Amino acid sequence: MLAPTRRGPDDDSEVAARPGSAGAADLARLVADLPPLSRTLLLPIVARAREDARASAFRDPVAATIVRRLEAVAADDLARARRDRLTAAAVVARAIALDRMVAAAIARRPERPVVNLGAGLDTRRSRLDRRPPDHDADAGPPWFDLDLESACRLREAMLGPAVPGPDMLGLGDGAIVTADVRRPGWDRGLPPGPLLLVAEGLLPFLARGEVDALVADVARHRPGSELVADVVGPVLQVIPRIARVLRGTGVRFAWSCRRASDLERAAATVRVLEEVHAIDVTEAPWGAVRRLRRLPEVRRTLRFVRLGLGPAEDAVASA
Repeated sequence: MLAPTRRGPDDDSEVAARPGSAGAADLARLVADLPPLSRTLLLPIVARAREDARASAFRDPVAATIVRRLEAVAADDLARARRDRLTAAAVVARAIALDRMVAAAIARRPERPVVNLGAGLDTRRSRLDRRPPDHDADAGPPWFDLDLESACRLREAMLGPAVPGPDMLGLGDGAIVTADVRRPGWDRGLPPGPLLLVAEGLLPFLARGEVDALVADVARHRPGSELVADVVGPVLQVIPRIARVLRGTGVRFAWSCRRASDLERAAATVRVLEEVHAIDVTEAPWGAVRRLRRLPEVRRTLRFVRLGLGPAEDAVASA
């Protein structure tokens, strides 16, 4: 397996990462250097590790390994993340639903590179390892984990040895890319053409104009792309419990939408192709909350969408 590489948007060269060699002092420094937006990456990794420990249908042993390494350097953050079981259930539902959407999208269009926006300590590649033993490892698309510089450095230190290589659904080697999706030209370090974008736990922290600009830009310049993401309803911005969970990171939800179709306003060629409500993900540990699943505001609280960006596939083919 090739080592992950880091590539900046203005740098065509690739620098081999040296993952897994960081000691406790180095990890502590890397965590301390995270800006507020990036500190949210510590919350979902705890929820996924806890669910893995329950031996449920959802498994994420890589997340469990990461949490064990972080215990000595981010104890306060981890403790805060463990206090809210409802948020943990939402994180697990999100992981399950997006795993399914991403795997299906790869199967439909295996030629598109996968770009994990705001990757943080996401472990989706390891969870999607389901290829047959005789599968051609070089037949599928590469996978790019993209995030801010400080988050990329932590990812290199924590995930390098655990990032699966070419045995991922036929995917090519992985690469870590440093970029800020809020800035023009964020995708210059990526291959040309359509992409499969994955934005887990990212869009709600962007301003409305930044979400619209991101979606519209990809639709305009990379027709045939798709975006798989989670979106939150307005009520989630004002729930005190959520505010307490995020308070330690210094951020809040900046964007929400009542209807997934609101995303289509970004550009005429943006289309909602699929929508799943989090409360309908039955494998998640919702507990008594599931009794409220028919209430409209509960159903709108957290949803997962797949967007078509650019003209429909038949229009692109005939152009």
